[in-house]
Order: sequence, then C-alpha cells, then structure tokens
Amino acid sequence: MFAECTTLDNGLRVVSKKIESFGSIALEVAIDAGSALEDNTNNGVAHFVEHMLFKGTKTRTAKDIACFFDNIGGAFNAFTDRDLTVYHVKVLPNDLDSSMEVLADIIQNSTFDEKELELERGVILQEIAECHDEPSDIIFDKYYENIYSNQYYGRPILGTVNTVKKMTRDDLINFVNRYYVSSNIVITVVGDIEHSNAISYVKKHFINIKKDSVQSKYLPIQYKIADFREERDLQQVHLLLGFEGMNQYDKDRYSLGILSSILGSGMSSRLFQEVREKRGLVYGISSFSSNSIATGEFGIYASLTPDNVAEYLDVVSSELKKMNVVFQEEMTRVKNRLKATLAMKQDSNVFFARYISNMQMRYNEIKSIDEVIEKYNAVTIDDLYESLEILLSKSFSFAAVGKLDTIPSYNEIKNKFIIN
Repeated sequence: MFAECTTLDNGLRVVSKKIESFGSIALEVAIDAGSALEDNTNNGVAHFVEHMLFKGTKTRTAKDIACFFDNIGGAFNAFTDRDLTVYHVKVLPNDLDSSMEVLADIIQNSTFDEKELELERGVILQEIAECHDEPSDIIFDKYYENIYSNQYYGRPILGTVNTVKKMTRDDLINFVNRYYVSSNIVITVVGDIEHSNAISYVKKHFINIKKDSVQSKYLPIQYKIADFREERDLQQVHLLLGFEGMNQYDKDRYSLGILSSILGSGMSSRLFQEVREKRGLVYGISSFSSNSIATGEFGIYASLTPDNVAEYLDVVSSELKKMNVVFQEEMTRVKNRLKATLAMKQDSNVFFARYISNMQMRYNEIKSIDEVIEKYNAVTIDDLYESLEILLSKSFSFAAVGKLDTIPSYNEIKNKFIIN
C-alpha cells in the first residue's frame, strides 16, 4: 500500500505514509478552501485567514507560536492558492505530538485579535504592492483576471487593495466557520510513523474541529478570449501566449504535459534551442500546462527587448505548429526527465505529504508515484498530435507588460497560432 487513509467519526481524513529512512516528520493540514470560494466583496479573505492563523490563539501569542518552532528547530509555513489553503510543518519525530498540538490550536482556537489584524492588513498590502512592482507577477495575475473575468478563478489570490482595506474580523471568522470544517480537511503525516499513531495524535488534538460538510462549490468555468496590455517603461516587454488547457480530471492532461515539456521545458526543449540558443531572441523562455479543479491553461512566457517581438512571435508560432511532428527520441527524453524528477522528489517527505494529500482530497484515492509515471509512459506520439490539434482550435489569449509599440494587434497574433 502506497499510503493509508482513515476517515474519523467526525469526518476528518487522516493520511499517512511510513518511510523509516526519513529522520524527520512532515505534517500537513490541507483545507479545501482557497480564493475560488470568495466573491467580489471578500476577495483575499482566504489568504488573510492564512496570515492571521499565525497571530495568536486563546492561549498563545504570535511570538509564542514562532518561538515554539524555532526552539525545536522546526519549519512551519503556509500558502493559499485558488483551490486550497495548506499549513505545513517539518519537525523531528519526538516533536510531532507537540507540533500537532500547536498546529491544531491555531486552526481551532485563533482569536483574530483586532490589533494583530490591523498590523497584518498592512503586511498584506505590502505584499500586493510588491507583486504590482514585478512584471512577471503582473502578467500572470492579469492573464488569469482576463481569461476568467467575472469568475472565481479570475480574482487575485491576495485580494485587491480595496478589498483588503475593507476586510473585517467578522469576514475572516465567517470564512473559517463555513469552510474550516471536518469534511474539508485532510491531515497528512509522512515519516517514520505508524498510521495508528498518526490517527491517535489527530484524535487527541483536533477534537474541537467543527463537524460539518459543505456542498461542492467548484462550478463550471469558462476560459475567455483575452487581450491584456499594460504600458510600462521597462527595458524588456513581457509576453504571455495562452490557450485553454485541461483540468486535473481530464485523462489527456498527461499528453498535454509531455507536449509542453518537449516544446518549452528545459535546455533541450525546442523553444529554448530555437529561440534562445539559435537566434538569441530571449534570455529565458518556457511553456507550461497547468491543471486545476475546474479548468486548465497552456501557455508560453518570455521577456525580450521590444525590437525582437515580431521575429519572436513568428518563431514561436512556427515551433508550436511543428509539434505535429514529434520524434521518438524526444518522447523518450522527456519521459525519462519526468520519471527522474518524480524519483528525486521522493527524497523529500514534504513532497510526499503534498502529493498524497492532494491525491486524497481531489481524487479520493492515492495513486503511487509509479502509477503516475505509467500514465506518462502510456502517452503515445499520436496522443500528442491529438492534444495539439485540440489546443490550437481552442480560445487564444494574449498578455503583454512593457513597451507596447512593437506589438501587433490581437487578431494578427491570434492568426499566427490558432487553426481555424
């Protein structure tokens, strides 16, 4: 058995994987609650909650929490994305019991102190300002905002300056009360620990978690045609060419992932070799295939000097269409790299915790790494051709940040890429 999962009487799911060779324990609490659950009035609340759970409970101050993990030499952090919020800890085995107690305390007993809330509001506003100063952040945020305009995936994870300024303590508490409930939580432990012991620790410390279930909230979403451009006085222009991709339940997501790898992942990829090595048009270029619950995106991102834009678009368009001929050696190279990457990640119990937690939460089963590798191995060249044809017949979007005077119209760019 790759990993074990038990659903407790209160609805909490406890997942564990015993690996005797690891000298530390990775603990993760994943909440099925991210920015996708927000609306235009409380955008950013999931991320705000994540910050505030570090800021004190009924019996611990923010400093107490920080000092606890520093004193034991542990690592404690969290992140929020569109689909979920994750709190993760890495500690020595003897500190797992006390670490889980602290983690359970912040999730069940945070006070959302008004003074701390105002201080953290300022921190988050600084975080938003930092993103607005970075072109590579801006272009991806605006890409999502436009392709999913007026839909839950289009809102920024951090929220906006306006929504964060207006966020109240009640907004945060209401979000926690609604979504930080037993049916929405997966607790994962990876390391030299028996599954029965992991269950015992969870039963001991998460006794006050609200027993409740929430209805499925990830409604169908529409990928929209978008053309975003923001003029900025930069030395380079940042370009993102985007296509509608596949969600994480689509069986063809594996073939699209391999197609992306051959096209623009790594120094041996076609785009890197043709656009950078042969022509010197960019410093870096990459393609990506992202899969989330309700949707997916396929894109190509690069930054370059404005006078290279015309040639760059022609070359990238040509290389993408040339994917209708793929060589077996390319397939083998990419599959070997994916296999090696997954194999090397298995040296990390943090990776295992995130992997098996996501498997349990999204698929209600935990496939082994070998099973995932087999999915990639099963992809044929004909599968790639089929995925390419689907990709190039779907909605095309474009985003640019920088000096815009050399960038063609949307229709001129689209006609280079889309097959009518």
